[in-house]
Amino acid sequence: MGPREKTLQQVRLVHLAFVVTWFLFIFVLQFELKPAVRPIEPIVLGAIVLAAVSSVNVGWTMRRKLLARAAEALQQELQDGADLARWRAANILSFAFAESVMLFGFVLKMMGASWGIAGWFFAGGLILLLLWTPRLESANV
Repeated sequence: MGPREKTLQQVRLVHLAFVVTWFLFIFVLQFELKPAVRPIEPIVLGAIVLAAVSSVNVGWTMRRKLLARAAEALQQELQDGADLARWRAANILSFAFAESVMLFGFVLKMMGASWGIAGWFFAGGLILLLLWTPRLESANV
Protein backbone atom coordinates (compact mmCIF):
# COMPACT_ATOMS: atom_id res chain seq x y z
CA MET A 1 0.00 0.00 0.00
CA GLY A 2 1.45 3.33 -1.10
CA PRO A 3 1.41 6.62 0.75
CA ARG A 4 -1.66 7.82 -1.16
CA GLU A 5 -3.74 4.80 -0.27
CA LYS A 6 -2.49 4.86 3.31
CA THR A 7 -3.44 8.54 3.69
CA LEU A 8 -6.88 7.94 2.20
CA GLN A 9 -7.43 5.01 4.55
CA GLN A 10 -6.38 7.10 7.57
CA VAL A 11 -8.70 9.97 6.61
CA ARG A 12 -11.60 7.59 6.03
CA LEU A 13 -11.01 6.09 9.47
CA VAL A 14 -11.05 9.56 11.06
CA HIS A 15 -14.21 10.36 9.11
CA LEU A 16 -15.85 7.20 10.41
CA ALA A 17 -14.91 8.23 13.96
CA PHE A 18 -16.64 11.59 13.46
CA VAL A 19 -19.78 9.87 12.18
CA VAL A 20 -19.77 7.43 15.09
CA THR A 21 -19.45 10.30 17.58
CA TRP A 22 -22.56 11.87 16.03
CA PHE A 23 -24.52 8.77 17.02
CA LEU A 24 -22.86 8.66 20.44
CA PHE A 25 -23.98 12.22 21.20
CA ILE A 26 -27.56 11.27 20.39
CA PHE A 27 -27.25 8.18 22.56
CA VAL A 28 -25.94 10.24 25.48
CA LEU A 29 -28.77 12.76 25.14
CA GLN A 30 -31.51 10.15 24.81
CA PHE A 31 -30.43 7.54 27.32
CA GLU A 32 -28.02 9.13 29.77
CA LEU A 33 -28.65 12.85 30.22
CA LYS A 34 -32.30 13.21 29.21
CA PRO A 35 -32.44 17.02 29.55
CA ALA A 36 -35.84 18.53 30.34
CA VAL A 37 -37.51 20.65 27.68
CA ARG A 38 -37.51 24.35 28.58
CA PRO A 39 -38.12 27.47 26.52
CA ILE A 40 -35.06 28.96 24.88
CA GLU A 41 -34.70 32.72 24.58
CA PRO A 42 -35.00 33.77 20.91
CA ILE A 43 -31.81 35.83 21.15
CA VAL A 44 -29.87 32.79 22.35
CA LEU A 45 -31.33 30.64 19.60
CA GLY A 46 -30.50 33.32 17.03
CA ALA A 47 -26.93 33.58 18.26
CA ILE A 48 -26.45 29.82 18.05
CA VAL A 49 -27.98 29.70 14.57
CA LEU A 50 -25.62 32.49 13.48
CA ALA A 51 -22.66 30.63 14.97
CA ALA A 52 -23.67 27.40 13.20
CA VAL A 53 -24.14 29.16 9.84
CA SER A 54 -20.77 30.85 10.27
CA SER A 55 -19.19 27.52 11.07
CA VAL A 56 -20.62 26.00 7.89
CA ASN A 57 -19.44 28.95 5.81
CA VAL A 58 -15.93 28.87 7.21
CA GLY A 59 -15.76 25.09 6.89
CA TRP A 60 -16.97 25.15 3.30
CA THR A 61 -14.59 27.93 2.30
CA MET A 62 -11.55 26.44 4.00
CA ARG A 63 -12.32 22.99 2.65
CA ARG A 64 -12.66 24.29 -0.89
CA LYS A 65 -9.45 26.34 -0.76
CA LEU A 66 -7.27 23.85 1.08
CA LEU A 67 -8.43 20.82 -0.90
CA ALA A 68 -8.00 22.69 -4.18
CA ARG A 69 -4.40 23.57 -3.31
CA ALA A 70 -3.61 20.04 -2.19
CA ALA A 71 -5.29 18.52 -5.26
CA GLU A 72 -3.36 20.79 -7.60
CA ALA A 73 -0.08 19.93 -5.92
CA LEU A 74 -0.89 16.20 -5.89
CA GLN A 75 -1.54 16.23 -9.63
CA GLN A 76 2.04 17.36 -10.16
CA GLU A 77 3.72 15.18 -7.52
CA LEU A 78 1.60 12.11 -6.82
CA GLN A 79 3.46 10.79 -3.78
CA ASP A 80 4.48 14.04 -2.05
CA GLY A 81 4.12 13.59 1.70
CA ALA A 82 3.63 17.28 2.44
CA ASP A 83 0.77 17.55 -0.07
CA LEU A 84 -0.82 14.40 1.30
CA ALA A 85 -0.56 15.89 4.80
CA ARG A 86 -2.27 19.08 3.56
CA TRP A 87 -5.04 17.00 1.97
CA ARG A 88 -5.46 15.04 5.22
CA ALA A 89 -5.54 18.23 7.30
CA ALA A 90 -8.11 19.87 4.99
CA ASN A 91 -10.42 16.88 5.35
CA ILE A 92 -10.07 16.62 9.12
CA LEU A 93 -10.65 20.36 9.50
CA SER A 94 -13.84 20.11 7.46
CA PHE A 95 -15.02 17.19 9.63
CA ALA A 96 -14.48 19.34 12.71
CA PHE A 97 -16.55 22.19 11.26
CA ALA A 98 -19.33 19.76 10.34
CA GLU A 99 -19.29 18.28 13.82
CA SER A 100 -19.41 21.75 15.35
CA VAL A 101 -22.87 22.25 13.84
CA MET A 102 -24.04 19.15 15.67
CA LEU A 103 -22.39 20.39 18.85
CA PHE A 104 -24.45 23.58 18.67
CA GLY A 105 -27.51 21.34 18.61
CA PHE A 106 -26.15 19.44 21.60
CA VAL A 107 -25.77 22.71 23.50
CA LEU A 108 -29.31 23.73 22.60
CA LYS A 109 -30.64 20.36 23.72
CA MET A 110 -28.76 20.65 27.02
CA MET A 111 -30.27 24.12 27.49
CA GLY A 112 -33.72 22.59 27.12
CA ALA A 113 -34.56 22.94 23.43
CA SER A 114 -36.90 20.38 21.92
CA TRP A 115 -35.72 17.90 19.31
CA GLY A 116 -37.72 19.96 16.81
CA ILE A 117 -35.10 22.68 17.19
CA ALA A 118 -31.93 20.81 18.15
CA GLY A 119 -32.64 18.09 15.59
CA TRP A 120 -32.01 20.51 12.72
CA PHE A 121 -28.49 21.07 14.00
CA PHE A 122 -27.89 17.34 14.39
CA ALA A 123 -29.23 16.71 10.90
CA GLY A 124 -27.14 19.52 9.45
CA GLY A 125 -23.98 18.17 11.06
CA LEU A 126 -24.59 14.65 9.76
CA ILE A 127 -25.45 15.89 6.27
CA LEU A 128 -22.22 17.88 6.15
CA LEU A 129 -20.22 14.91 7.39
CA LEU A 130 -21.71 12.77 4.64
CA LEU A 131 -21.25 15.45 1.96
CA TRP A 132 -17.64 15.95 2.98
CA THR A 133 -16.73 12.26 2.82
CA PRO A 134 -13.12 11.98 1.64
CA ARG A 135 -13.08 10.89 -1.98
CA LEU A 136 -10.32 9.49 -4.08
CA GLU A 137 -11.15 11.75 -7.03
CA SER A 138 -11.39 14.88 -4.83
CA ALA A 139 -7.67 15.26 -4.74
CA ASN A 140 -6.50 12.55 -7.14
CA VAL A 141 -5.33 10.76 -4.05
